[in-house]
Amino acid sequence: MIDGRREPKLRTTDEPMSWVLEPLMDIPHVRHGVVLASDGLVQGRSTNLPRVDAEGASAMLAGIISSSRGLLGAFAGSDGPEDVRQVVVEGLHGYVFLTGAGRNAVIAVYTDTEVDLGVVAHEVQVQVKKLGRAMSTPARQHGSGAVGAVS
Repeated sequence: MIDGRREPKLRTTDEPMSWVLEPLMDIPHVRHGVVLASDGLVQGRSTNLPRVDAEGASAMLAGIISSSRGLLGAFAGSDGPEDVRQVVVEGLHGYVFLTGAGRNAVIAVYTDTEVDLGVVAHEVQVQVKKLGRAMSTPARQHGSGAVGAVS
């Protein structure tokens, strides 16, 4: 709080999926957020996370998801690998919370240790659903041309 007012909301950057993170940045004790493609490419990030750090984190997060998928497959045996729904990494100073957002996207947030993980889990699922709806919505057509077409 600043002079009895709530601190300004951390905005996200202009990567195409940054909007997904905005409500998550409002959760007390959430520090950073990133949306990544399954190949590790940054699709969105919070503004307080420099692009170079987001790219490094995304590469490692993609490795964690891939390893987790392999681990699930090893235990599943002939059933084959499963999609990873969620991974939580607990460290001395905080948590990394990763959630699969469809087959090709992951939402990850970094929090401090005071966070309510139940609130994070719930709000991330809300955003996963919104992202899924947005990604399944076909592009709008204007007349006979594609979106943004110049007549």
